[in-house]
Amino acid sequence: MLNALARSLHKENIAIMDLGSGFGGAVEFLSNWSEQPLNMILVDIPLNLTTAYAYLGTNFGQNRVRLVTEAKSLSNIFPIENLSETIFTLVPTIFVKELIQLQTIDILHNAASFSEMDFLTVEYYIRTLVSSRLTYVVETNSNRAGSLNYGGHEEVLSRDIERLLSDTHDLLARFPGRHFSRYVTSLYKAR
Repeated sequence: MLNALARSLHKENIAIMDLGSGFGGAVEFLSNWSEQPLNMILVDIPLNLTTAYAYLGTNFGQNRVRLVTEAKSLSNIFPIENLSETIFTLVPTIFVKELIQLQTIDILHNAASFSEMDFLTVEYYIRTLVSSRLTYVVETNSNRAGSLNYGGHEEVLSRDIERLLSDTHDLLARFPGRHFSRYVTSLYKAR
């Protein structure tokens, strides 16, 4: 789905942010499927980014993977123009506010990590990252009320995320995960 969304933008230098990127598996698949180079921005906690750095560097070469270690280095990295190959930029969550001031994101992707956060954290990310300049939001999160996550709080539900996005984006589609899981995938487009 992300590859089709990227093609629908009809532009070069598409920036896709994978928030809660884990080891980088989703961006690896997207990079392999894409017909054009992408600006892939992975945002996660430092431990996960270290794993992603090793994984993506092994699969794509260290020269295509950039690990941000301080906020001031972001201004040397963005914006990216005239990509000849997909670039992976790994950004710790603490630098999200600085990142969004420098880089326009076309697609925001979140796969199940909003449900791992408390509501105030999810609200912070959406208020910080989402504007009408962001064309698409794709999120896969819990849709079953009352489920507790590992942090001991109720999972943030996909319908709560929809409410947070309602000022700038419309829900285009929502479909259940496979095998009757508690997750649903929702696709939003900027108005």
